[in-house]
Amino acid sequence: TVRDMATAIDFKALLEAEKKKALQQLRKGEENGVEGEADGSRKCTPGIPTPSPTWQELEDLPVSLARREPMELDKFRVGGLASLFYIPNFLTEEEGAAILRRVSMMPESSWANLKRRRLQNHGGTPHPDGMIPSEVPQFIHAVMDALVQAGVFKEEERPNHVLLNEYARGQGIAPHQDGPLYMPLVAILSLDGPALLQFWPSLHATKCGEAVASVLCLSNSLLVFNEEAYESHWHGIVERGADNIEHHTCNLHVLGDDYCVGTAVERGRRISLTVRRVLKIRDGEERILTQEAMEEEKRKERWWLSSRGEEHQIFQ
Repeated sequence: TVRDMATAIDFKALLEAEKKKALQQLRKGEENGVEGEADGSRKCTPGIPTPSPTWQELEDLPVSLARREPMELDKFRVGGLASLFYIPNFLTEEEGAAILRRVSMMPESSWANLKRRRLQNHGGTPHPDGMIPSEVPQFIHAVMDALVQAGVFKEEERPNHVLLNEYARGQGIAPHQDGPLYMPLVAILSLDGPALLQFWPSLHATKCGEAVASVLCLSNSLLVFNEEAYESHWHGIVERGADNIEHHTCNLHVLGDDYCVGTAVERGRRISLTVRRVLKIRDGEERILTQEAMEEEKRKERWWLSSRGEEHQIFQ
């Protein structure tokens, strides 16, 4: 009935108000000495730095990506492992540059600094208990939409989580498996500098054996892998300033005449967007975020960040 609908809407509004109030109280406590001005701006107590605003507090500028036509993923299979697909120039130069500009505008509070790289987490914090979804910037939405339009993800299995990584020259990520928190399908969009992503058949092989496959990820390219490559192999990026094209670099035939076995490819700063679908989702709309509940969410976030590939890890 109309009355029931009004009651449901009022209840949802109440939950949103309580959630907003709890977030404001938690932030006020975290600021620890930062006072608010009457106009809503922040006043810094001498000796205490003003906290960086969140991206939600700034203008969320969109990025325009051309609509993608559905593609036959099998045409981009590159060998090495049966379930590796490499799409060169998935983004145009203009689209890639627009995303990089948007990344550069993200505030410092968006970044988590790890030992080997820094990252942004968008969509929620994955956890075995389930992920409570959170909003993502419009430019992240645009990338996820493009992947659905292209047929990398099905409409009914849309991606809901993105890790945005920034690697300085020479940085990498330890061999790891993405684990059971995600649907066994990952799409990695590379921007700026190149890097050689390698695959090993076991954890033991990562320490003493040669990779069985590798993919040189150039700027604006898309790497997709699932099935065998996702479920039974480990992948990572070795820390070094340059990569040598090897006999197991399975996308060599689509890289162009400038690349052959033995070619040294200098690295620079690299931005990657790792796009996946978290399987277990919790309904955050039905929870009033008490101080205790929010502290629990922070604990889960710390657990998740501690597993971000600084050593051999399963949950990435």
